[in-house]
Amino acid sequence: MDPRHITNNYSDFIENEPSDYLEDKQIKSQLIASSNRLINSLLMKINKSVYEFDKNSDYSIYTGYSGIAFLHYFNYIKRDNIESYDIAKYLTDKALTNLKGRDISFLLGDAGPLALGALIYTKENNSEEVENLISRLLKLPERVSNYPDELLYGRAGYIFALLFLRKHLGNVIPEDYLKKQLNHLIISGTRTAKTANSMCPLKYLWHGENYLGAAHGIAGILYILLLNKDLLTEQILQTLIKPTLDWLISKRYAGGNFPSSDGSRHDKLVQWCHGAPGFVNLFTLASEIYRSDKYMKVALECGEVVWNRGILMKGYSICHGVSGNAYTFAHLYQKTNQQLHLHRLACFLNWCNTYPNNEGMRPDRPLSMFEGISGVTYFLIDVQDLLTAAFPAYALN
Repeated sequence: MDPRHITNNYSDFIENEPSDYLEDKQIKSQLIASSNRLINSLLMKINKSVYEFDKNSDYSIYTGYSGIAFLHYFNYIKRDNIESYDIAKYLTDKALTNLKGRDISFLLGDAGPLALGALIYTKENNSEEVENLISRLLKLPERVSNYPDELLYGRAGYIFALLFLRKHLGNVIPEDYLKKQLNHLIISGTRTAKTANSMCPLKYLWHGENYLGAAHGIAGILYILLLNKDLLTEQILQTLIKPTLDWLISKRYAGGNFPSSDGSRHDKLVQWCHGAPGFVNLFTLASEIYRSDKYMKVALECGEVVWNRGILMKGYSICHGVSGNAYTFAHLYQKTNQQLHLHRLACFLNWCNTYPNNEGMRPDRPLSMFEGISGVTYFLIDVQDLLTAAFPAYALN
C-alpha cells in the first residue's frame, strides 16, 4: 500500500441495491445531523483563536486568518449566522489594514482579502469602500512584481479574484481589463513554449519546473482560461488550449492519475494541488466547451482514482486531504446526476465526520482554510446543498 493513502474499505455503489449512506436519492439525514454537530464543534474550536491574530500573522485565504473570515462569511450566507458575519468582518478588516503587497493571487496574495472585503462592504451598503477595494484590486498587478502565472501565487489566481467578484457583485470588473489579464496568460504560455521548443503550444513554469496540476500547474491555468471562454477567440480555444488539453492527457500514468510535473515517474499524489482531484473540473468544463466525450471520460477516470486512492494519510484538509478530494464526487454528481458519485461523496463525508479519529499528520496551520479545520468545516456546510457545492477558491458553480 502507498503510505500516502489509506485503503478505502467503503463498499462501492451497486445499482438497485440500498446504500448505507443514501436515502431517497439524498445523503441520509443521520449523516447530515452528524455533520452539523461536527460543524458546531469545529466552529467553537476555531473561534477560540479569532482574536489572537496580530498584524504579523499570516492573513492569506489559503493558510491565514482571511481563510477563517472566508469560512465565516460562507457560514453566514448559507446558515444566516450573524455571529459568523461579525467575525468575517472583523478578520477581513484586520487583513485589509495589514496587506503587504507581496503576492497577487486570491489564495496566497492580497487579492483574496480585497475581494472578500468588497463582498462584506456591499452587505454594509458602503459603496464608497467597495469602490476603493475594487480599485486597489485592479491596481494590484502594478504594485506586485515578479509573480508567476499559476493559481496559488500568480496571475491565474488573480484572475480568479476578478471572476469571484463578477459572480457575486455583477460586472464590477471591466471586461476589457479581464481580457487584458487573460491575454497576459496566453502570451506567457506561448512564449515559454516557443523558448523551450515545446510540442505543447502552452507551457508554464513554476520554479523552473513544468507543473501540471491545479495549484501550481497548467491544469489550474487552463481551467481559469476556460471559465472565460466567451472572452477568448476561437483560434485560442482550438489551436492553443485544446492541443494543450490533449497533451496533458498523454502525460497520465497508466492508472489514470496525473503526474505533479512533466517527466515525474512517481505516481504518489492524489490531492487537489497535485494529482487527479485538481483535473476533474478542468475536463468536465472542456467536455462541455468542446462537446467531446473524450474529456468527460478523463474526468470520470479521475473520479475512479480518487475513489480508490483519495482517503489520505494527511487527513481531512481541503488542499491535500479527504474533504478536498470529496469535492470530486460532488462535482461529478452535479454533472452526471448519477447516484454512484453521490454515494461516493457520502462515504467520504462519513469519513470526515470521524474527525479527529483519523487525524493523521497534523498541519502546520491546523485552523486554516486549506490545510486545517476551517476547510473541513466549509466542506461539511457546503455539501448540504448538493447542487451548488463547489471547491472553494477554485470552482465557480
